Amino acid sequence: MNGGVILFSVSPFFSNIPFDIGLFLFFTGYLFKEKRLSIFERIDKPYIALFLAGVISIFFSSAPLETLAKIRFFRFFLLVPFLRIYFEEKNEKDVIKIALISGIIIGSCILLTTLLNTRNFPFYLHYHFENDGRIIPQWSQVFFFYLIPSVYLILKRKFSIPSLLFSLIAISIILLSKTRSTFIAIFCVLFVIPFFTSKKLLLIPVSCLLLLFLYSHFYPSSHTSILLKSVLAPFDKNNPRFGSNMERVEMIKEAFSREPLKIITGSGFDSYEFITKTPHRRIFSDPIHTLVCTGILGLISFLWLIIHWFRKSISHENRKNFVPISLVVGILVAGLFEPNFYNTETLLSLLFLFTWYTEKGEGRREA
Repeated sequence: MNGGVILFSVSPFFSNIPFDIGLFLFFTGYLFKEKRLSIFERIDKPYIALFLAGVISIFFSSAPLETLAKIRFFRFFLLVPFLRIYFEEKNEKDVIKIALISGIIIGSCILLTTLLNTRNFPFYLHYHFENDGRIIPQWSQVFFFYLIPSVYLILKRKFSIPSLLFSLIAISIILLSKTRSTFIAIFCVLFVIPFFTSKKLLLIPVSCLLLLFLYSHFYPSSHTSILLKSVLAPFDKNNPRFGSNMERVEMIKEAFSREPLKIITGSGFDSYEFITKTPHRRIFSDPIHTLVCTGILGLISFLWLIIHWFRKSISHENRKNFVPISLVVGILVAGLFEPNFYNTETLLSLLFLFTWYTEKGEGRREA
């Protein structure tokens, strides 16, 4: 198996360093081939449009050099054509399995560190925890994304034991992270899956919702009840998360209080940290962050990419596969409340899994 692809598969669980090494290995191997498949013919137009919108927005940035450095973000889009080239040359079935095993290893370390309540993190876990020991929210999203294919493999009765073990670890990390956006995304995905499997499975999310409300009614001071209240009544002053919710409102007010021309042109790709008075690097919502930083052109390109993903995930070839549409719904819903698209690990997870499961070849997709 190509070393670059292995690094691509494990990178979301560690950092972008394995990805960059894999990209270098893949690109150098690609250059030395006598017959090279075209990269640009294998990357979809919405990716190119979003890249161009990001480049154009630099000209309207108040910190053009710093914003220019942010353009390196778009190297992650190269994952799509490189994976397609790899799939056209080889019919590899073990990539997802390697990724899940990596997730089991790093997930076990995260759980052990959390349960021991230690602050002396091993070097490979510094990316996963806040300074106060809390699991960084983006990791709940990564494990949520990989939870979807692990459930798919369990239902297909393939790679069942590792998939089941990964699922238990992923659910534990998601619960311990207490990330509201991930919980909301999970519920939305639970309503999607039955339409690709059996409508009887709709009983699961409906039952979960009923049990959640009943539990919150009888145990109003529990963490579960507090999380539910923070979603249903976000601006209630008695809500423990009222402060963070109002902070989001202030971020929106600040973003749209600028001159109208800046809203149209954008302030420079991923440049929010250069224009805000808050300590945040990004706005909490992917669509709003895209609009503020890359303007109308960037938002149109971003929405085009989302529509492209939706169309591809419900195409004829994927009509029996709930993984692609679940991934899209997951990042779209969670991205309304947390900056997911612009986080390295969550984007890599999505692009890797989505490209894998939407390529032709039923034998490979079921692996």
